Amino acid sequence: MSEENRYNFEEKVYEYWKLNDIFSKSIDLNKSKPQYTFYDGPPFMTGLPHYGHILAGLIKDSVLRYNHNKGMNVPRFAGADTHGLPIEYEIEKELGIKTTQQVEDYGIGNYNEACRGIVMKYAKEWEEQMGRIGRWIDFKNDYKTMDKSFMNSVWWVFSTLYKKGRVYEGVKIMGYSTTCGTPLSNFEIQQNYQEVQDDSLFIKLPIKSENNKFKNSYILILKTTPWTLLSNYSLCVNNSIDYVLLESEGINYICSEKLIENIFLKKPTVILDKFKGNELIGLEYTPPFNFNNYVDKFKIIQGDFVTDSDGTGIVHIAPTHGTDDYQVCLDNNLINKESKLFVTLDNNGFVNDSIPELKGTFYKNYQDKSKQDLNTWVIIELKKNQYYYDKRSFKHNYPFCWRSDTPLIYKAVNSWFVKVEDMRDRLTQLNSSINWVPKTVGEGRFHNWLANAKDWGISRNRYWGTPIPIWKSSDGDIICISSSYELEELAGLESNSLTDLHRHNIDDIKIIKDGKEYKRIDAVLDCWFESGSMPYATINKVGIVEILKNCCYLSDSGIKFDEKSNPYVQTDNIILDLTSGKETRETFQILPADFIAEGLDQTRGWFYTL
Repeated sequence: MSEENRYNFEEKVYEYWKLNDIFSKSIDLNKSKPQYTFYDGPPFMTGLPHYGHILAGLIKDSVLRYNHNKGMNVPRFAGADTHGLPIEYEIEKELGIKTTQQVEDYGIGNYNEACRGIVMKYAKEWEEQMGRIGRWIDFKNDYKTMDKSFMNSVWWVFSTLYKKGRVYEGVKIMGYSTTCGTPLSNFEIQQNYQEVQDDSLFIKLPIKSENNKFKNSYILILKTTPWTLLSNYSLCVNNSIDYVLLESEGINYICSEKLIENIFLKKPTVILDKFKGNELIGLEYTPPFNFNNYVDKFKIIQGDFVTDSDGTGIVHIAPTHGTDDYQVCLDNNLINKESKLFVTLDNNGFVNDSIPELKGTFYKNYQDKSKQDLNTWVIIELKKNQYYYDKRSFKHNYPFCWRSDTPLIYKAVNSWFVKVEDMRDRLTQLNSSINWVPKTVGEGRFHNWLANAKDWGISRNRYWGTPIPIWKSSDGDIICISSSYELEELAGLESNSLTDLHRHNIDDIKIIKDGKEYKRIDAVLDCWFESGSMPYATINKVGIVEILKNCCYLSDSGIKFDEKSNPYVQTDNIILDLTSGKETRETFQILPADFIAEGLDQTRGWFYTL
C-alpha cells in the first residue's frame, strides 16, 4: 500500500469511528461488566502532543483495548492540567510580567482570565491527534482541573485531610523560585539540578573578647552565597571538632585543625593553641553587617551538623536561608516558631524595605554578571571593612526552577503542609503491593523516595490555581471549607451562586460566625495536589462533592451514605454506586487503579501525589 493510500485509509477509518460514535458504543457494550480502573495523567494542552505523549498513549491504549476485549468495563476519561506555574509562566512571557507586584497591578481577575484563555489552546489538536493514532479516550466527558466540579473535589480532599489533622501551617526553609515568586515541592526541586561554577569566599570576622587567648583574633567562615551574610544571626561550631588558634602573616585566626592546609594553601602558619569547639561557644564576634536588629549580641553556638570535611569547620547561620540554620537557632533559643525573622528579600529576589539603602537590588545576576547585584555589593563592602580573606572557584550541582530554568534560593516560607513523614512505613508497605514494571523502579527509585519523603508544602503564593479553602479570623481561628455549597451557606450567599471558584471570585467573600469575621488566606494549592486528587474528581464525570451532596453527608466519623443510593466504602478500595434518575445505576471504582502508565519522572511527580 502506498504512503498516500495508507494515509487515506487511516483518515477513512478515523472518520468512520467519529461519524458512528464507535468508541462510545464499545464502552456501552461492556457497561454491566466488571470494571477495569484506569487513571490517565492529565497533560497541559498549551502545546501540541510530543513523542512522549504519543508513545505513552499507545501503551495505554493497547492495555485498555486488551482488557476491554477480555470483557471488562474500561472507562477512559481524558484529562487536562490547567493550573499552576506552567500556565502562569506562559502568560507572564506573553504579557511581559516579571514580578508578583506587576500581577497585582494588572489585576488578579484579568490575569486569571488571561490564563484561562490559553489552557485549552490546543485541545482540538490533542483530540484529533489521539484519534489519528487510534487511541480511544473520552474527550467529550473529560475533566479539567479548572472546572468548578474538579475544584470542589480538591476542596473536599483538602478539608478531609485537614479534619484528620494531616494539614498544618508552619514555617519551613524551602527551595524558592524568585522568577515565579513561589516555593517548590521537594520533588519539584529534584527535577532540575545543574552543574554550575560559583565563587566561595573565605571571610574573617573579629572576635570581640578582650580577656582571653582569643583577643585580637579573627574567626574564619566560608560562604558560597555571600548575599545571605546580610541575614546573619550567629556562627556555629561543633563540640567534637578539633580547632586551632594559629598565626599567619601576623594575624591570628580560628579554624578547624583538619582544614588548615585547604584554607591557607602554602601560606606560612604557626599553631598557637589547640582546643575543642566547646571553648568557642558563647564568644561574641562582630557580624559582617549591622542591618539585623533582631539580634542583640552575635555569639557562637553549637550544632552537631557542623563538619570539618570542607570549609573552615565554622558555619555562618542565617535562619531565613537554611534548614540547618533555622533548626540550630531554634535549638539554641535564638528564635522560636512564632518569631518574626529578619527577611531581606521580597518574593522575586529583590531587597525589600528591611534595608532601605539597598531596596530593589537583585540578589544575584547569574546571566549578566556585569550588572550590580547584592552579591557583588556584599563583596565590595567586605573588602572595604577588611573582612574579606580569599576567594575560590568551584563546580557543584545546584537546583534550578524546573519551569523558568533559573537558580532557586532557599528561603523561610510560611506555608501549609501535608504530613507525610509520620507515614513513611505505611507508604513503603503499600508500595510493595504494587506490580511495578519494571520491578526495579518500585523496589529502588520509588521505594527510596517514599522512605525519605518529607512533609509536603502544598501552598503557593500564586493566582491561577485552586484557592486553599481556609478562612481565618484576625485572632487565628480557622474555618476549613469543604465545598462551594458550604461556603455559600456560611457566607449567606444564594444557593448555586458561586459558578467559579478562582481567587478573583472568592477572595472578597467573608464569613461571619459567632461575632467574628473570617477572611480567606491568599495562597492557592500546588497544582500537583490537584492532579493527585483526580481519582475523586472523575467519578461520574463530575466532582465528588456534587455526588456526595446528593447521596451522602460528612460526619466526624467519616462519610455516611443514605440508603437510597446505597454506595459503600471498603477498606482496600472505594466503590460508589451512583443512582441516576430512577432506573439507571452506574458503579465506579475509585481506588485503587488497575493500571497507570507514565514516564519515569512521574515517580517523583504524579505517582507520588496520587
